[in-house]
Amino acid sequence: MKRSAAAGVVAVAVLGFGSAYAQTGRTPDGRLIPYVPKLMPTECGGPALPTLHSTADRNAPTSARKGSACSTFLRTDPDVLRTVNGYANGSARNPNMNANQTVQFVASTIRDEVGRAAPAIVNRNPRLFYESFEHIDRATIANCWPTLEAVIVSKERQEIAAAESERRQQEAQQQKEREAEAVSAERFRQQATIDAQPGSRLERAYRSYIGVKQCVEARRGYAAIYLTEEQGIDAKAKVVAIEKALRGSDPTLDPDAIWTKANQPPAQEPSDGLAGLIQLSDGIGKQWLTYPQWFEESDDYCRHTYVGLSDQFTALIPDSRVVKKDF
Repeated sequence: MKRSAAAGVVAVAVLGFGSAYAQTGRTPDGRLIPYVPKLMPTECGGPALPTLHSTADRNAPTSARKGSACSTFLRTDPDVLRTVNGYANGSARNPNMNANQTVQFVASTIRDEVGRAAPAIVNRNPRLFYESFEHIDRATIANCWPTLEAVIVSKERQEIAAAESERRQQEAQQQKEREAEAVSAERFRQQATIDAQPGSRLERAYRSYIGVKQCVEARRGYAAIYLTEEQGIDAKAKVVAIEKALRGSDPTLDPDAIWTKANQPPAQEPSDGLAGLIQLSDGIGKQWLTYPQWFEESDDYCRHTYVGLSDQFTALIPDSRVVKKDF
């Protein structure tokens, strides 16, 4: 037997909120049309709450309502606003959360916080309560809760300012590094110009020969040596050839003055490692060459110095690389 429309309405009223999805009719394609009751003061024992959506919005797809307009309930309910203002004045200002994290925090916790602080609001209309908080996003906050939105906007501005400050600092640091590189490159260019002069080349050759000579003499008579006597003789022949070639290119050179200078420590500050050891050793007698505990370092220095003098010789006298026929 068919029930009247009035009986259907009475059945809904008797079932209460659990009947919110009771059948009230069908669409032409056979789908059920849910009934959403409008609360009256006598139903909950208090003032009526507004419905969540208008009829047109209620029949629209849920995805069309996500994060869009702000419902009257979210915008005006005193318990909701009290909780929102508590966030705005408290946890939302946590400096350890950026703007995006603050939005996520509010979206994931505000429903439970409102329900905990005001359980009566849930009992009045559960569907209104849970659907209202189903899709909280930045658009909801901006449209519904200006005090909370102001906190998030302030964080965003701070983040933008911090990012801009960091960008400027990085640019300043990069500019400083470029300037330092330019200065270093200019110094290197100037030093290369100086090193290419005949007087500088002769001084380096003298320093290398002095080092080789002291390496040979330091371990003379010992079983373990740095350089052989033959290497000492070879070094002497090469420095003589270097001096002759450089004096030929610049007759104004004063070998005696350059030799005296080569016996003095270099003017520049020594660097770390073997290079610094070599710099400190030039022209000061190299007494450490006789210390057994420094044998390994001394051996490295001596071989490095001998090879360096040989490289200077072959660079200045290219014909020395050619092996002459001796038969």
